[in-house]
Amino acid sequence: MRATPSPVLASVMTSCAQSPGSSDSPPKAQHTAVRYSVLVPEKTEAPGAGFSHAARIRPAVAPSTARDAARCRTDRGDERIARTLPRVPEMDPGSSVGHNRPVVTTTDTEAGSGVRLDAVLRNARQLAHDAVVDEVGAPLVGEHVDFAMDAERLGTHTFQCIDPAYIGWHWAVTLARAPRAKSATVCEVVLLPGPESLVAPEWVPWSERIRPGDLGVGDVLPTQADDERLTAGATGNDELDAIVDRDDIRSMTGWEAGLTRPRVLSVYGRDGAAERWDGGEFGPAAAMAEAAPKPCATCGFLINIAGPFSRAFGVCANEFAPADGRLVSLAYGCGAHSEVLQPAADESD
Repeated sequence: MRATPSPVLASVMTSCAQSPGSSDSPPKAQHTAVRYSVLVPEKTEAPGAGFSHAARIRPAVAPSTARDAARCRTDRGDERIARTLPRVPEMDPGSSVGHNRPVVTTTDTEAGSGVRLDAVLRNARQLAHDAVVDEVGAPLVGEHVDFAMDAERLGTHTFQCIDPAYIGWHWAVTLARAPRAKSATVCEVVLLPGPESLVAPEWVPWSERIRPGDLGVGDVLPTQADDERLTAGATGNDELDAIVDRDDIRSMTGWEAGLTRPRVLSVYGRDGAAERWDGGEFGPAAAMAEAAPKPCATCGFLINIAGPFSRAFGVCANEFAPADGRLVSLAYGCGAHSEVLQPAADESD
């Protein structure tokens, strides 16, 4: 391949140079001639070869003056673009961005609640104030305290209560807003206690408030039908022998099985009573028992009892003992034990 000017282009260039007014614009024609060159294949003897192929045009290398002109135009364009862009202040590496600030909107999320703040409800302070004044009167309503979102489109304004009988209390006015509505609606007005308010203690049912020793003379303490300390006693359809056989180890008698009694002590009730008595004032862990010379199990003043507690407890019959007439553990003891004898007199005396 050899780069030669195309005859067609050469004739066009020649006609442009010789056309009228060409003397006014010879540089333009010269620029057109040097700017483009045409690459055509050499003529060969092969059939079909020659100039029948399409010519491929490529830009010619511009002279140094043209490159300088293009560079100047580019530099001027960059300057125009730079003048239109905002100036960014220079910052030290690692410094924080000083112009970043939170954007305040009418639906910011309230801190800690997770509910988007409703501007309509927040700005309806006067509506809430008028509602509580209409309810209780202006002399009992103080300053505005706070506003909090309860749910989406539901918030509460609070005002001080200046009633001397309710120190620390506050008025709570709940407002709501319908979807796409531009006004708020009053839902309720209530008086609520604050953290330092004087309030009544939490209510506890009487069945949970009652304590041992609370029953006085003339008092009646009903027993619940489903009291777990009790179980059904024997009825006329039960066989006494079968009932006794169930608890043969404890030698249960017919009266203990519940004859003539609708309910008797259940296993839960027996175990609870045994633990309570054993850990009480007359149990083995009492200070008197730890200092006693011998236990009640070997004392002659102990009265044995029958029934399921016969192997663990008895009744003291010593009038000088602190447990006289009381149920005591067999491991309990005191200084009035029957086998504590007076020392024999010395014969030498």
